[in-house]
Amino acid sequence: MSDTHVDLNAVVQFNAKIQKFSQVMKQSFDNANKAMDSVGKEWRDEQFQSFKSNFKKHSDKLQPLSDELTKYEKHIENFWIPSIKKIQDQYKK
Repeated sequence: MSDTHVDLNAVVQFNAKIQKFSQVMKQSFDNANKAMDSVGKEWRDEQFQSFKSNFKKHSDKLQPLSDELTKYEKHIENFWIPSIKKIQDQYKK
């Protein structure tokens, strides 16, 4: 078996950054939606629905990215980190 040429700590740190980015993105979606609700309380004409619809259209395009980041972070956590650990442990023996 060949040795690994990867710093497990770097992979763990990278995964933590992906997780943080995903959390920030989700929080930003929440904050933007709350802000939109706040604007809607003061903006009471038909143009608001157009404004809100346009915002939702763009927000909806970003949501899949947030979902994919979450999946990617879980894949690193559940597959790559254990796989690297296993290989490195076998190599130490």
